[in-house]
Amino acid sequence: MVKMKHTKAVLLLGAAHFLVDFSCTALLTLLSKSASALDAVLWAIVYNGLAFAFQLPIGALADKLRISRLLSVIGCLLVACGFLFQLPLLACILIGLGNACFHIGGGREALKRGGEHASQVGKFVGPGALGIFLGPLSAAAFPWLRFAAPVLLFLCAAVLFPRRNLGGQIEALSISGLSLSRGRLAVIVACMFLTVLLRSYMGTVLHYEFQSQTVFAAFFVLCIFGGKFFGGILADRFGIFRFALISQLSCTVLLVLSVCFPFCAMPAIFLFN
Repeated sequence: MVKMKHTKAVLLLGAAHFLVDFSCTALLTLLSKSASALDAVLWAIVYNGLAFAFQLPIGALADKLRISRLLSVIGCLLVACGFLFQLPLLACILIGLGNACFHIGGGREALKRGGEHASQVGKFVGPGALGIFLGPLSAAAFPWLRFAAPVLLFLCAAVLFPRRNLGGQIEALSISGLSLSRGRLAVIVACMFLTVLLRSYMGTVLHYEFQSQTVFAAFFVLCIFGGKFFGGILADRFGIFRFALISQLSCTVLLVLSVCFPFCAMPAIFLFN
């Protein structure tokens, strides 16, 4: 049973995750509106390269210095600072590094509170999907977000930093390590890599006609959010391996059916996530 204070802490981190991803995608959209196509692609590459590739060295540094809670705060502050600079490239560097710091720091804190419970991870990860979807839409409709977003991020950092239940005593809890042979580890890494490729394909290339309609696109994203948020809860209820097997087999069948019946993609996306 997960303690209530841990659940509240993870929900707070999930809300911060929403705000960070929302702010990053909103700022990228705002910068791209007045940029050439080449500049927009360059800034996107810089942001994504830092936000994802740099998670490895930042994670190693966090383990060495035991600063995961502080990293979540630093992530919020860096993304906020990205809004304060007029140079787009510098802004992309700051939000890219900020995104990486927050995901490492906040993710580590959520994992520690979850223990063996997948539901806590879902509560942290799920809100990010909503932030990624709503950020570009809000930036296009509300240009004043360039001023409001950094204020909210600074407030978020101020809330996260002094909360001792996001650090302190909980730092003594550790995540069990894995003792694996090189062969098994190689298979696991290969499967994870292929999963990321498939996820990237489904998120960027795979497209259904109904996604061009705002209402259906929003529902589609809610399926992504729901899969991440409730997937952990269902996995805890039915067992991770059993639930993963059933959900991914069902997802495969529904994705095949979606070729003829597009709306089968909705439950398929829920189950995949």
